[in-house]
Amino acid sequence: MMRGLKKYRIEVNKRFAICFLATFLILSCIFFFINLTSLYRIPTNSMAPTINNGDLVIGIKPIVSKQRKPQSNEIWVFKKHTATLSSDTLFYIKRICAIPGDTIQIVDGKTYTNHNPNQYVSGNFNVLSMGTWSSPNPSIFPNDTSTVKWSALNFGPLWVPKQRGIIDIDYQTAIIYGRYIINESAELYQKNNKIFTTNGEEIKRYEFKQNYYFVCGDNLPFSEDSRHWGFIAEKEFVCKSKFVIPSIR
Repeated sequence: MMRGLKKYRIEVNKRFAICFLATFLILSCIFFFINLTSLYRIPTNSMAPTINNGDLVIGIKPIVSKQRKPQSNEIWVFKKHTATLSSDTLFYIKRICAIPGDTIQIVDGKTYTNHNPNQYVSGNFNVLSMGTWSSPNPSIFPNDTSTVKWSALNFGPLWVPKQRGIIDIDYQTAIIYGRYIINESAELYQKNNKIFTTNGEEIKRYEFKQNYYFVCGDNLPFSEDSRHWGFIAEKEFVCKSKFVIPSIR
């Protein structure tokens, strides 16, 4: 009788341990998915053919990645505030074409980083779209054609700011980098494409406090990206694209 009871208790304990372990694993997976990953449905073909309209992207947040900063040619989700409402935030997914300190240039639709061609970014440039404007346009960064006459297909060369990187400030660099300098330093302001301190002293050199990135869609003709907005600050990146679930359409 005692042996039977002992055997029964052991069996119950085993079942309890298995149930406890299974519950723990399920809850751990749920916690991981909710807190350490993000799920996004892609609404456009700006990243085609890598990621297509309707695909689902599972992103892994940097806190669980050994590689905490975006690297060249990785695909990342990032935040971007709209021009109309600073509190209204949109999420975009693009490829990292240039990291802090790189120089990017687009020549006849071909993208080069530090003079090396990017094999991922391309497209059919015979279509008419915001990604194929061939003439200088105020919708193209830095959104001022008075001096910087870039287009969607002929852009740069443009140096991407890096933390502790120093630039000389003149009329053209003030147009290109002025908005980022002012955003970083509340004690500075911009007037007539010059940068001043609150005491009215003009500054001629500036050391950046943040890292920035230049992003593009793989389907360049149908992508709105850094050619239009400018740089993305490192703090705006949310997660790295890890898995893509194709749309069944």
